[in-house]
Amino acid sequence: ERGVPRPLRSIVAGRVARLPPKLLLALQLAAVAGEPTPRAVLASLLDGVDEALASLEERDLLRRAGASSWVFASPLLRDVVLDALPTDTRREMHGRVATALEGALGSKLDDQADRVAAQHLEAGRRDLAAPLFARAARRRLVAKQYDAAAEAALRALDLLDLSVQPLGPVLDVLRTLARAVDRLRVAPAAPGVLARVLAAFDERGTADERAAARMESAGIYAALETPENAATAGIYRSRDG
Repeated sequence: ERGVPRPLRSIVAGRVARLPPKLLLALQLAAVAGEPTPRAVLASLLDGVDEALASLEERDLLRRAGASSWVFASPLLRDVVLDALPTDTRREMHGRVATALEGALGSKLDDQADRVAAQHLEAGRRDLAAPLFARAARRRLVAKQYDAAAEAALRALDLLDLSVQPLGPVLDVLRTLARAVDRLRVAPAAPGVLARVLAAFDERGTADERAAARMESAGIYAALETPENAATAGIYRSRDG
């Protein structure tokens, strides 16, 4: 954390480095998984997880958060653990955690689809992250969490390989984004993402797909309520005609 004295970080890092290998691995996996960390995720990645968690709790490194989840005793501790992980190791752990999270969530995956998507993205799996961000966007929209819905939709659109991705699902994400932005009236990243998306529709879309994409984009630009965006919205609407 910024503002934390270097000697304090060094003390925490030394304490972590002296842990037995199994406890260190449990702490690293918890750090990568994020908070709160479900016990089920760690159990699928580590043998003897309950003993490891109990020992980490005794050492005041992890604390219980409810019946079956864990959090770090301090944000600094988690930061120190993550900073010490080599890049390749951290990426590999993110991949393992993503798979474990999907398994642990089961039918409730949509509730935390954005969390799983972020894990896949950190593992370098853009192709797996994008559809999960799209699922998260739809879920957040239904829950009237418009800020989170817009963010997830934009991330999905940014990650999709629009040179090969079927445009029907892309249009679905665009519609989700439009509904969210209509409520928010703000989405600074939207114009840049929309330019790329519309270029893909212009290149590969049918006439109906192009018209639908322009209509949704026009609504987004209009909702952003700036003179430049209002003008862009008018251009897209005129193209539809």
